Amino acid sequence: MNKHRLNTTISTKHWEILKKHTENFETQQKVLEAALERLDNGSEQNCPLKQVCPFPQQEHEGIREALKSACIIHKDLVKALIEASDFERFSGAISSYKPIEHLIAHYYQKPLQKCSMKEILDGLIFFIMAGNVTDSINYTDEGNQYILKAVHSLNYKCPKMLKFIIEGIFEAYGAKTETEISEKSLFMKIYKIG
Repeated sequence: MNKHRLNTTISTKHWEILKKHTENFETQQKVLEAALERLDNGSEQNCPLKQVCPFPQQEHEGIREALKSACIIHKDLVKALIEASDFERFSGAISSYKPIEHLIAHYYQKPLQKCSMKEILDGLIFFIMAGNVTDSINYTDEGNQYILKAVHSLNYKCPKMLKFIIEGIFEAYGAKTETEISEKSLFMKIYKIG
């Protein structure tokens, strides 16, 4: 592909926007190219889950495909289902179906092992937030590890289930984790590979 050099100045406001999106897109070039493509497509539409979406939507196709396998149910019903669930049976179903792995692979249109750890974390947070399972979930990059923090108001089984789901994703990816759970929260260290 032919490349063309671009040299310009932008306002402080737009510089801050560019810096913010560069964290998600990885380079300023990718941010500008995505913005230009959206303008060219006449697409003023944003991600339907923009408020919870921690990363940009490439072509929206991955998110549409991923969400075809998800369903939305009332949070009180989720709470009742968790309270009534048999954890062993539930964990067996998660091990078998690998729902978050499936959603992340669908979103990025590649196998989990071909995703970066940042992509997995961003995808994990996106789908957990889209499912409204936690009150808050985020992560920080601490050099040789990421720290994932989740807080919820469901019930005592929720952190145990979140731990099982999230550790399973990183185990499948080949990353080591250390997890601490309490009644309303989960804190996980995810060690970077290599």
